[in-house]
Amino acid sequence: MDPAAQNALLQMASKSSGGGFLGLSASGLFAGLLFSLAGYLYFRAGWREKDFLTLGTGIALMAFPYVITKTLYIVLVGAGIMALHYFYRNYQ
Repeated sequence: MDPAAQNALLQMASKSSGGGFLGLSASGLFAGLLFSLAGYLYFRAGWREKDFLTLGTGIALMAFPYVITKTLYIVLVGAGIMALHYFYRNYQ
């Protein structure tokens, strides 16, 4: 494929996906990384304690940033997952 066609395809892909890496802005990437790190910590704690709720919360926190691309939604969904875990654990 010639360089002009490759450049045209890259421009179309970046416009259709919202630009950035995987369609995420820098703040979206940072939020996704932050919630994935928190998910990893939840996952490790769940694995160590054999607690399936904490293990599942960790898996959910690590997986959802791959599906959701808007920064606001990443923050809301991540905070919601963590809040559900907290309230279920403490007010069962």
